[in-house]
Amino acid sequence: MKLVVAIVLPDDADKIVKALIGRGFRGPTRISTVGGFLRRGNVTLLLAVEADRVDEALALMREHAQPRTIAGSSGATPFRGAAFVIPIEELLQA
Repeated sequence: MKLVVAIVLPDDADKIVKALIGRGFRGPTRISTVGGFLRRGNVTLLLAVEADRVDEALALMREHAQPRTIAGSSGATPFRGAAFVIPIEELLQA
């Protein structure tokens, strides 16, 4: 099992969540966040995924995140989102 932590722009978050649920993933936890490399509001999605479906989840996120150019102090940066895949040793559900 893996934990996918994805940071996306708010405009893309709903599309990504709907696509994931439509493919049978359990709905991710959605957290409104600010800061980091975007230095503005964004959404962090937390999604527990079976290891053999991580690539599918990341592909769906990529497909539903609109590519944009973010202007910053070091110039324009292309941005679609960022995702971190972290191993889960144990998943407990109440």
